[in-house]
Amino acid sequence: MGCYLESLERFRSRRLADRPMRRRASELSDEQRASMRTAAEQLARERPMALAEAISILAERQSLEPRRVRRFLASTDLPFGRRRRRAREDVRLAFRAWRRGIDPRRIARRIGRDKAATWRAVNAGRRAALRALSLPRVELLPTFELPMAEEVLLAPESIRHGLHSRPLPDESATLLERTPPISIVGRTGELDACRRLVAMRFLLWRASRGIAALPAAPTSHALDRIETDLRFACLLRRTLLVHCLPAALGRLEAMLRAPLASIAEHALASALRRVGAVTMAAIDAADSLEAAEARLRVARHAALVVDRELARSPIVALERRAIARVPGRTPPRVDLEALVEPWRDAANSWCRCAERAASLPRVERSLLERRFGWNGSPPLTVRELAREEAVSPSLLQRRLTDAWAKFGTA
Repeated sequence: MGCYLESLERFRSRRLADRPMRRRASELSDEQRASMRTAAEQLARERPMALAEAISILAERQSLEPRRVRRFLASTDLPFGRRRRRAREDVRLAFRAWRRGIDPRRIARRIGRDKAATWRAVNAGRRAALRALSLPRVELLPTFELPMAEEVLLAPESIRHGLHSRPLPDESATLLERTPPISIVGRTGELDACRRLVAMRFLLWRASRGIAALPAAPTSHALDRIETDLRFACLLRRTLLVHCLPAALGRLEAMLRAPLASIAEHALASALRRVGAVTMAAIDAADSLEAAEARLRVARHAALVVDRELARSPIVALERRAIARVPGRTPPRVDLEALVEPWRDAANSWCRCAERAASLPRVERSLLERRFGWNGSPPLTVRELAREEAVSPSLLQRRLTDAWAKFGTA
């Protein structure tokens, strides 16, 4: 027993003697602390940076162990790792960069976060953009809540193909060439219009429910499903507007008693914008039950609403305003896309970029066309597109990022 106590005492004395030496070896000299302080301050001025990234950079530059750098930074007041004050700015920056197709790795380096934290910031921005939307109120049909509603309502050929993916032109003359006015509203395409109207209402209803049920930290798949529904609804809205616009313009031409092409462009743009807004409002206010039963003539309904609106508040003195035009002044834009797609910033659809995709290689162009519906078919989520390509969603997301980077330089 005595030998054991003597050995234990010698062990304790040796450990106590070694501790000051070990503590001194872990401390930094004054020169090292000054050099470390200068390098850390310079690093903090360059850009916002997470603590782990700052430790890695300083340890490599100063040739020190990361634990010693961490211990030094903990004793300073440098802002590494203090993310709470900049969290909102990081979310806004990450979301805007992601919408422009910038590589998430570049975004992570810019905001000083790792990959997982960067995607959380992007998803937080996507959630905030969706929650800020004011979607049209949708009349609930009993069909919407059935388990097979998606397969039934979105299955017709007129909904799966032939959608108007090209944005409507901003110039009045080009818009009249694409949608010439007609005086007699026929029944051609009315059954397809009813199906598209019901499908659009179903997509908006499902997107509204998804937005209301979003948690504080939603997954990318849940956000992608909502954004894809909104893109699909935008394609259907544009297709319905193109279907109804000729009849509405025919009512405008009848009210003015003059061909629309004879009116000055700057005066015609305001009239077209007003007629487009009334037509879109008429489509949004159409009876869903009549459309579901194929009893609604959508184009005739929109033309009657435009006729009543023009009778209540007529458009007059177009020629007088045309004469008063300032020479050299750029005519105003019609901009009907703002009516078709009021949530385009949140849905991330890049509708005006479809015509530029022709300069891309075939593989990248096919990915972007199927992703955003630029080929006249319904847009696909990342999981649906990955299933078609037989790859994982993460690999497909990387391919989409690379394709969008090539699109930005095309």
